Amino acid sequence: MKKRTAELPERIRRYDVVRIDVEYEGLDGHKKRPVAIMIVGDGPSYVGVKITSKAKYEKDDVWLVEPSAANLTDGVARCAQLVSFDHRDIVGYYGHLDNADINLIVGELSKLDESDFIHLRVH
Repeated sequence: MKKRTAELPERIRRYDVVRIDVEYEGLDGHKKRPVAIMIVGDGPSYVGVKITSKAKYEKDDVWLVEPSAANLTDGVARCAQLVSFDHRDIVGYYGHLDNADINLIVGELSKLDESDFIHLRVH
């Protein structure tokens, strides 16, 4: 799923993939996992989409077509699963999404209603 994380760049940008310790949806526990940044806010704060390799296909999932651009070996963006976090929560950096994957994720996000989203917590 993922290669080793790289050193954190001086500036985190929209569509970068970072490593965050995220709690499981509906289960006890947490895991450090890739998150693709979709929104860069003030603070700095961010909102991202969870990326996983162990997903059964769900209607809101996007299979990454060029994961190596973000230094991942494979991945599924779980577009309905959002993570809000601060800069201090970032524990690693993978890379930047390919334009094809950006377009797929943004396209899927635009189809979702606010009630479709699950907000995951940072551990």
